[in-house]
Amino acid sequence: MTRGVLLGFFRWILPVPAGCWDKKFDGMLQQLKEKDKFMTGEHRTLYGFAIMRLVETVKSLTSEEAAQKLNLPLERVNQLLDELEKRAGVITRHADGAIVSAGPVTLDKTSQRLVLSLGEEIQAEGMLHALGAAYVAGKLRGLPVFGHITTPCSYCHEPRHIIIGNDLKFRVLEAGASPLVFLPLPGRNTGKHDDLNQLGKDSVLFCSREHAAAYRKKAGRTRGVYLTLEQAVGTARSIHGVIPGMPDSG
Repeated sequence: MTRGVLLGFFRWILPVPAGCWDKKFDGMLQQLKEKDKFMTGEHRTLYGFAIMRLVETVKSLTSEEAAQKLNLPLERVNQLLDELEKRAGVITRHADGAIVSAGPVTLDKTSQRLVLSLGEEIQAEGMLHALGAAYVAGKLRGLPVFGHITTPCSYCHEPRHIIIGNDLKFRVLEAGASPLVFLPLPGRNTGKHDDLNQLGKDSVLFCSREHAAAYRKKAGRTRGVYLTLEQAVGTARSIHGVIPGMPDSG
């Protein structure tokens, strides 16, 4: 981060020096790295396959199909999926065992609609993960990818449109817009952990600081930070650079 962020606290939005947020963010990123240390090459391969299969088919993925495509024993695939879901929290399965979410994308209805450059349409798991989706798809495909994100402002509900490439260069289609991405942070006494991957799923967009402030005065009590799009894109890059599944992650 190159500059300070805005902190949402009770009804107020307050500026926070860059160093304070950088220290907090670095700590959360380190927690994410430590949590995912258990993952092997098989975990990464299966996770990456699940992401692209959901994107390309927009259909749930069964463990039987994954086992067949990856030439792995079904028992081993089920074990890997259990660990990806319960230990890493990067996939979600429905009651029948089929994969319906593989961060950053999901088949479940969300507020972030994503259209990738080959015409695939899918939902993203929160605004932060929507910003990282083209980056992830580009890494997995080994090809240039761009995404068109459509998401409403959480205050006025007007749709906003962002084009972003796998190189993380982006453009807001609404002229003069200065959106903010709100990343909720759990309170100290909630018992919840600062899991960056999960917090990214809860992130939303406001089309301006004014709308973010109006929402907070009206209904917002959730503690969190407001990031510029530049800051949010950098955060998404950091998260997906350490979540296994990317070819260059360890």
